Amino acid sequence: MEFVSESLPENTQARLTSTEVRALLLGHLNWMSERDLMPRDVIDRRQSIDTPVVADETALAAYLLSESVARGVDVLDDVDVVFVLDAHNAYLAAIGAVGPQADSL
Repeated sequence: MEFVSESLPENTQARLTSTEVRALLLGHLNWMSERDLMPRDVIDRRQSIDTPVVADETALAAYLLSESVARGVDVLDDVDVVFVLDAHNAYLAAIGAVGPQADSL
């Protein structure tokens, strides 16, 4: 969570509390889990997905906006959700949890 929070623009950091960032991250992880994009035994295990997966960022942002309401997150600017997703994806890439961008496949 620290990686994501520190990667957010100052305006987004001012609008979202750490509790709200955490709730959005959990929503993103939920989205991935619902689509079987996480290994069952997460600790030190590579994905066993053999085919490339492409995530529609617009649909994901829309999902997370609706999740924010369900999780009690008051999103003042929709772009904050996009920034949280971008920072979370950057973190997942930094730890080797996701592969390359689809345009580079």
